[in-house]
Amino acid sequence: MPHSSKSEEKNSERAVRPIMAHRAARKEEPDLLAFDSTDHGNAERLYALHGESFRYCNALGWIVWNGERWRVDGEDPVRRLALETARKLYEQAESLKNFYQRETWVKHSLSCESNRSIRRTVNLAKTLPGVTASAALCEALKEEAGL
Repeated sequence: MPHSSKSEEKNSERAVRPIMAHRAARKEEPDLLAFDSTDHGNAERLYALHGESFRYCNALGWIVWNGERWRVDGEDPVRRLALETARKLYEQAESLKNFYQRETWVKHSLSCESNRSIRRTVNLAKTLPGVTASAALCEALKEEAGL
């Protein structure tokens, strides 16, 4: 595997920062009801709401943006974001005027909080475009961790 330089890591981080700054400047939340009520739809909701905060490296697992840099942090932070996404979905579902739609989406949002659903959501999020971290970033984090 080719060795990555520190400049490649910085370029990779620079490419992500404008996206995060744009999302931070945006006040509105994505319409979480626009996605299918499936496990894959839950993964898409997770990425739509929190995608700037996490990436996946095949060699390291989940990495999380701490506001200044990417760090290897295991699956727990991403699971917490998935739970937060389910709760935001509930909030949006509660605001629906149509009784049938509201009840259907509320029921789905509550089921999204189960351990099984969270696990599936996080696992499927790995497959979404944009979630896999660049090879340069993964290599730089591996070196930093001494792996």
